[in-house]
Amino acid sequence: MAWGLYAQARTGPDEARTGRPRSEMCIVARAEREVERSRYRIAMADVADKLGIDVFHLTRAFNLVVGLPPGSYFRLKRMSLARQALLRGEPARCLVKQVALEFGFNHLGRFSDVYRRLYGEYPSETLRRSTR
Repeated sequence: MAWGLYAQARTGPDEARTGRPRSEMCIVARAEREVERSRYRIAMADVADKLGIDVFHLTRAFNLVVGLPPGSYFRLKRMSLARQALLRGEPARCLVKQVALEFGFNHLGRFSDVYRRLYGEYPSETLRRSTR
């Protein structure tokens, strides 16, 4: 996924080897910390404000470093984290609704549709499969 590329860029080669400006990589790293700190419940405009830049520069940095705008990047990351939680969950104790809400997905039908398009199964199917 995109954040895997980002993680490599953040911890790996420098600008000369990645072709990505170090300042852009720093913006992405700082933005990721702000979003994680807020538990994925923060608008990108607020992230940009906290970093002292405008949304245009935040978006530009994400497009250069991970190849996605920040909203898409964090949506995919939240979806991946939700999937991991469903795979670890126990159907008797865990509800899809709880997992969706935990990762900031307030519209359960939309969460389920996007999840199915990404992973080829509904979240409930992933949860049921987690104990097999």
